[in-house]
Amino acid sequence: MKHYKNLGEKIGMPPRFSSILKKIISPAEAEILLACNNPATATEISLTLSSDEETIEKILDLLFKNGYVSKRNDTYKSKRFFSIVDTFLGEGKYHHLEPHEIDSLREYYLKKRHEISIKLIEEKKISVSSKVIPVMQSFKGMQHILPTEQALKIIRNAHTFALAPCTCRTAFDNCDNPKETCILLDAVACNLLERGVARNISLETAQEILQQANDHNLVHLTIYNPEGVYAVCSCCECCCHDLQAIKKYGRPDIIARSDYVAVIEPTCIHCGACVERCIFDARKMDEDTLVYDPEKCHGCGLCISTCPVHATRLIPREEKK
Repeated sequence: MKHYKNLGEKIGMPPRFSSILKKIISPAEAEILLACNNPATATEISLTLSSDEETIEKILDLLFKNGYVSKRNDTYKSKRFFSIVDTFLGEGKYHHLEPHEIDSLREYYLKKRHEISIKLIEEKKISVSSKVIPVMQSFKGMQHILPTEQALKIIRNAHTFALAPCTCRTAFDNCDNPKETCILLDAVACNLLERGVARNISLETAQEILQQANDHNLVHLTIYNPEGVYAVCSCCECCCHDLQAIKKYGRPDIIARSDYVAVIEPTCIHCGACVERCIFDARKMDEDTLVYDPEKCHGCGLCISTCPVHATRLIPREEKK
């Protein structure tokens, strides 16, 4: 149909996804998305299409809840294809597609997301795509492990925060780790709450979510856009777009290290329990000896809570210099 061809061109869709677009968006929705060329009200769109305004409003509301249009006051605007795919995959709307179609969208999403992040970094609109924050911190001079305050401080300073399923684990579905671990902040939180895909939580619940993530070997990242931090996520290397980028595109610089770095005490028994826990490959076993490269350490702190003899701790990164 002509509507789909025109829509694909308008939203920046690679032509190879034309058959998928027809499965994602109905003909009536495609016609309305085309009419949202600039921010437009339901009244304006109904006049453009010579359609019943009440019907237009219902479809616009569905498009907004599905994440395919942005909404500001009473105006709507079509999102770009990447943003539509981001929501489509991240909210698990893809199960009616063929496996090869899902894989194709996942590959496109991961590559495009990486390209956007690199472009924003090169244009100095963001310094990094994300930054590691320790889940558990063991500081110099302290014999016990303290729950991190950094993540909670970021959440506490937001005017709105909400909990939603992890879009990366929903999109790629490569593991059985908990999905409801993504804490959204401010404008992004408000948007997802309005769309009904996130829920309000207390700070106490947020702390429980962080601890649960640590128990499942997940790394906490603050996620950035040009407006600043918009999420505190609990990430795994098999699904997270940034952690995948480290492995797939060889770009460890896309994730900023935390303000801390791990150090190993002489009491280390070289059991190797921390090796599997380290997703940044800073630790490996050479025969029966633990080999640690602090230059690869991102200071996530996951190694600390798994050490049976408490031989690993975090110190401020500046002290390591």
